[in-house]
Amino acid sequence: MEQQILDFLTGLELGPLALALLFCAAGIEYVFPPFPGDSITLFGAVLVGAGGWPAAPVFAAITAGSILGMAIDHRFGRFVASRDQHWRVKYGWWRKVGAQLDRTLPVFARRPTAYLICNRFLPSIRALFFVAAGMIGVPLWRTLLFGALSAIAWNALLFALGALVGSNWQMLLGWLKTYNAIAWIAVILAVAFLLWRLRRRSA
Repeated sequence: MEQQILDFLTGLELGPLALALLFCAAGIEYVFPPFPGDSITLFGAVLVGAGGWPAAPVFAAITAGSILGMAIDHRFGRFVASRDQHWRVKYGWWRKVGAQLDRTLPVFARRPTAYLICNRFLPSIRALFFVAAGMIGVPLWRTLLFGALSAIAWNALLFALGALVGSNWQMLLGWLKTYNAIAWIAVILAVAFLLWRLRRRSA
């Protein structure tokens, strides 16, 4: 699937359509996390490194798409926060969700800037940070500022790797999968540690 998308993009001339596709794909990742957003950034890196596309417009399109996705997540978080108490009264299942939020949101609220800066380097769960930022009232400008810095750093790293290995798409993808596996292990260990601390405090 990913190779087919890359072949399709490679066959396009750099122009509004190609940039719009990269922009939309980068944004969709934050709205629908299962979408392979990191692969889209890799596509851009390969198209620059081996396809001869200029780096600036490709980088800008991918980064702008990511920022749009962050803004949508933040707005969704504000929406959820405004309905939270009403849903807890009306829906039994949401009371359980709300109880979990009461335990996890304070953890995020202690260091929202740190989580937002690190978000792009974490697999799959990054969208939740922006929803959480919206729910606890982190200003949109601050959320997008630190989220954008994270996206710029991550995209620059992948573009640098693309320039290093050129058209070796499989090598880039292999590196990304290895990194994501390590990152998932780190996330699971961090969550387990936080849960352990919360249980100790409540005991």
